[in-house]
Amino acid sequence: MPRPPRTRPFSLLAARLHLADATQSLILPMPPSVDLSTYEKTALMEEVPWPSISGSSTSTIAEEEEDTSPMLPTHNEKRTRRRRCSRTRSPWLFLLDAALLAVLVLVVIRQQRPTLHEAPGLMDDVTGFVPNFSTETVVFSSHPQFVSNHTSEASLREARDAWMGLLPPGQGYVAVTEDDIAKYKLPKPVVYNGGKSLGTSMMHALHCLYEIMSEYDLLALQLAPPGHSTEHMDHCIDYVRQVLLCGGDMALAGEDLPGGSSQLGVPHVCKNFDQMYSWLEGARDNDAWQFGGKEMHFVPP
Repeated sequence: MPRPPRTRPFSLLAARLHLADATQSLILPMPPSVDLSTYEKTALMEEVPWPSISGSSTSTIAEEEEDTSPMLPTHNEKRTRRRRCSRTRSPWLFLLDAALLAVLVLVVIRQQRPTLHEAPGLMDDVTGFVPNFSTETVVFSSHPQFVSNHTSEASLREARDAWMGLLPPGQGYVAVTEDDIAKYKLPKPVVYNGGKSLGTSMMHALHCLYEIMSEYDLLALQLAPPGHSTEHMDHCIDYVRQVLLCGGDMALAGEDLPGGSSQLGVPHVCKNFDQMYSWLEGARDNDAWQFGGKEMHFVPP
């Protein structure tokens, strides 16, 4: 009977070498470097519940990857990176900071600027060139010093002096520059001696009202013929009418006369006259225009 071929003994060392060669042939070459930050964008880092087969415990994909893949970050590394990401400012936060800073700058600039009209108030300058003035409560009463007794020239002089205290030097004409005209879109200015100025409505209304009174005195005293044409008087009467309608003072008055009311003793909300007078005086264009020139042509000096 032939002998079976003799088998070569299989040593433990040879088996290990054989297994190492086979394993080495299956391992893919590793990249020179691995950017672990890219794994934060993958679904592998999301902790998704992984049901247990027995139902007695649960695990997560991330936890299994931590156990099986040395290339993935550990649980502590993930937590550290998440804290780092939470500290990273979003572009929206930078935009919000910029918007808040812009609002703060505008508030500071507005506080440093002179008080101008945000929206025109009642009987205000619509251009915003004239500043705002405060209001005050004024009780109307009789002021006979502003009218003459229509019997003597002395009475006319006294009335003139009272009216001169109502209109500041410059007669309400305020100086403006080319920059003012462009910035506030002002109307065409009055040019006098090289200067540019604009008149103010309240001062013109006072001028007109005095003209009406002075012409009335001329007729009452028969001192002289009217100093102005009827066209001028018609203009003044109509201008005062429009100023009164524009103001629309709705102060309520009760009876103080039998069957009627003098409308005196009633409080009214008025602009602060002292503030307006001071501003007009300081902003005047010149001193050549003074109330009491043409208006009091018939009154002896």
